Parts: sequence; C-alpha cells; structure tokens
Amino acid sequence: MNKTELKARLVKEGFSANAYSIDGPLPSYEGLILETSGAGWRIEHFERGIRRELDSFTSEQQACDRMYELLVRHFR
Repeated sequence: MNKTELKARLVKEGFSANAYSIDGPLPSYEGLILETSGAGWRIEHFERGIRRELDSFTSEQQACDRMYELLVRHFR
C-alpha cells in the first residue's frame, strides 16, 4: 500500500491519530513516524521527544506495509 492508502486504512480501523505521524505533526507522547529519507523511507519510534530509527526502506510500499504491521502489533 502507499501512504494515502495507509492513512485511509488507519482511520477506517480506528487507530488514534496520536499514535502515528505520516506527513503531519509528531505524535503527542509516543508513536511511530513514517517519513521520506533521501531516496528512501524511514520508520522511527517517537517517545517523550526522542526519535529512534526502527527501519528504513527503498520503496514506499515496503515502508507502509511495515508501518501498518508495527501499529497493529504495538498500538491497537
């Protein structure tokens, strides 16, 4: 899936918008961030103002699929 599809799926499935950031403001306290990084994509964990990289990908599809998987596992 791409990030537009990911955003729609997260809204449809009722994930809190505070648990993730996709081209938007950072999570309020703790969550995951998906953003572009040079020629690729990066997923970071955000907590109390500290960002820690979890994964990086060359394709948007791989990054979005992994972001969804992590959100289901840790923030559902």
